[in-house]
Amino acid sequence: MRGKISFLVIGLLILLSLVLTGCGAQHVYLCSDATIGGAIEIEKSNVIYHCPSGSLTKDINACSFKKQMAVTESDARKNAIQFVEAYVTADSWKASLINAYSQEGAWLAQIVISKRDEQPYESRVKVNGETGEVSCLENCFYIPN
Repeated sequence: MRGKISFLVIGLLILLSLVLTGCGAQHVYLCSDATIGGAIEIEKSNVIYHCPSGSLTKDINACSFKKQMAVTESDARKNAIQFVEAYVTADSWKASLINAYSQEGAWLAQIVISKRDEQPYESRVKVNGETGEVSCLENCFYIPN
């Protein structure tokens, strides 16, 4: 008899804890790129999000996500060199891409600009990782004011 009462009490405690901790809430796991893991569809209004950081929240905007780049390294390299060449080739300068690397959702490229009998210099450009738009960061002498 004592075992049955213990089992009944434990069962009631489990049921009570489920009710008090959000029984009926849909748990949704979010990937680092802000997609929902496991191809789950949100079906309830009471949703608990499991953020990539491990935190739980009812507001998806409280989760932080890693910036994802849509522009590949190859495309970033092409965009960077085309951007600089568009300015320098008219004056017989040559642009040579030295290096490209990702940093905080963007691509940074180092380009050496040279001309025969002239002092070469290095320019750094930034390629937006989402749009591919290029902007000059350092030594932008080739861009007219």
